[in-house]
Amino acid sequence: MFGRRWYIEVLIIAVIVPIIGIGITWFIPFPLSFLVYTILFIVVIIWRIRKRALTVKEAIVLVLILYGVSKPLGLLLPDPLSYAVSIPFIFLIVWLIHKKTTASIHA
Repeated sequence: MFGRRWYIEVLIIAVIVPIIGIGITWFIPFPLSFLVYTILFIVVIIWRIRKRALTVKEAIVLVLILYGVSKPLGLLLPDPLSYAVSIPFIFLIVWLIHKKTTASIHA
C-alpha cells in the first residue's frame, strides 16, 4: 500500500481533477457545475481503481486526505489561495504516510 506510484495518483486526483473543476465552474453555472465536478471526480476514481493504479482502500484514504485538508483551508483562506496552500499539505501527508509505511516494512 502507498507505493511510489501513489504520488502520480495524488497528482491526478488532488491536482489535475480540481483544476479541471475550476475550469468547469467558469463555463457551467453553480448547481450544475457541482454535479458535473462530482461525477467527474467519481469517474476518475473509478477509472484509476479499474486500471489497478489504486486499490479501493487507497482511493478512500486519498479522498479523505483531499477533503480533510482542502475544506478546512477553504474556510480559513480565500478561494484561490486555499487551493495553492492545500496541494503542498496533501503531498506532505502522503509523503509522511509513505515514509511511515516503508519504514514499517523495512523494520
